[in-house]
Amino acid sequence: MSSRAASLRVPTRRPVRLVAPGDLDIQPLSDVLASPPARRRWDGALADAGDVYYNLDYLWSAAIHETGGVHLALFEHAEGLVAYPFVLRPVPELPGVQVPQHGWTDVITPFEFGGPLAVPAGDGADADALRAAFIAAFDAYLRDVYAVSEFVRFHPLLAADVGWGPHYDIRHSRDNVVIDLTTDEESMLAAQSRRTRRYVRQALRRGVQIERAAEPVQLAAMFHDLYQGTMNRLSAHASYFFPRKYFDALLSLSPETVSLYVARDDADEVLSAGVFVHGRRFCHYHLGGTRPEFGHMHPTHLLMSTVATDMMHTGRSDFHLGGAAQNQEGLYTFKCGFSEGWAAYSVGCRVLEPGAFQALCEAWDRANPHRQPGGFFPRYRYA
Repeated sequence: MSSRAASLRVPTRRPVRLVAPGDLDIQPLSDVLASPPARRRWDGALADAGDVYYNLDYLWSAAIHETGGVHLALFEHAEGLVAYPFVLRPVPELPGVQVPQHGWTDVITPFEFGGPLAVPAGDGADADALRAAFIAAFDAYLRDVYAVSEFVRFHPLLAADVGWGPHYDIRHSRDNVVIDLTTDEESMLAAQSRRTRRYVRQALRRGVQIERAAEPVQLAAMFHDLYQGTMNRLSAHASYFFPRKYFDALLSLSPETVSLYVARDDADEVLSAGVFVHGRRFCHYHLGGTRPEFGHMHPTHLLMSTVATDMMHTGRSDFHLGGAAQNQEGLYTFKCGFSEGWAAYSVGCRVLEPGAFQALCEAWDRANPHRQPGGFFPRYRYA
């Protein structure tokens, strides 16, 4: 796979040190992709503990959507290791804020989940000491690259937020819906709501057919248009709109990493479609779209039920449907209809340069006097 030049090269107070094992090693994703030994080191560190959101090929596609460069932090310590993919972004200039020559940056999780993943060395390892040592080393790096703030979307199925409370302002977001794939198919279907089961039956009676695309990249243009239309109807935030080249990259990944399911009628008309990303243990509903004129046929209910059954037969343990924004109650109700299982989802916030952060937020308020920030962090990015 070609390595995309996704790194953000920023001026630093002093050269950022890429140190030997036992300390903190930070490299642009593009450099790791270009180095077979570096790839093997990252993959080996996460062979048992990670998931698709820590997968290098997935991160390569995610980098296309990001406004900064994806970097990989690997911290090896006597008590274990910490692996952390993150995006280093240039902070946008705002009116009235004096920007130093070096500029400011901030840090965020690549779409969609992740966070610093602590892997203790064994049952007797001091995980708290491991996390504290990582934060001390990572903070030195963040000072070097003038980071103002850090925002983490912790992986809900890995409970990646556990233990980071002393270091982040952890905020519980909406619980995510999860289907247990370790039970039998009959029990899984019985766990669906009565309405969901009824809609699945109606879709079958109306001739809806579900297929897993054999060559998903060939349908990238179709899915892009379908997804964009759905986001427009939902008045989704700009961050949920992806360029066509993102879908080209994502859908070119291996079938072990990504799958595209399509719902069609008996005239072969596309009704809805969904993209799913998966690792060894989990399958995640990633993005989806539906043509509104076919909503009465309930194609997406049958599609999701089919994916759950298929993934059960692959031996995966959980099908993660995710949550929804507070203004998307219909989407959340739809997901809850498939399972009463859930996983807590949390985000983590840190202000690293309080003076610059305050100035940026005040500039946002001045530039947007009639808009409320809506709880977003960092506030200065949601103009």
